[in-house]
Amino acid sequence: MTDLQGPTFPTPHTFDDERGDRIDLTGDGVLDAGRRVIEGHWHVVQHDATGDWVNVPARAVQVDSAGPAVELGPFSLSTDDARLLAESLRLLADLADAGMGR
Repeated sequence: MTDLQGPTFPTPHTFDDERGDRIDLTGDGVLDAGRRVIEGHWHVVQHDATGDWVNVPARAVQVDSAGPAVELGPFSLSTDDARLLAESLRLLADLADAGMGR
């Protein structure tokens, strides 16, 4: 595995409004005051096409105009869709393990 910027396991990051937990959505250095990070975790995944290992942030956020959401890398999901994705990934992992005779 290559040297990565973030931890290699899920790490909680508690929301702190005084610290200014906001997200730069456009990359221009301007933080979106209407989008607050409640908690964030980092997950290390392999990019199959290149073999590189990359950090993917997962965040619980509150969006003033839309309510609660979960972000996975550059993607946003409703909280219900995030729960469905989590259950789907758990089932797929179980099937992959079973296919390997575990």
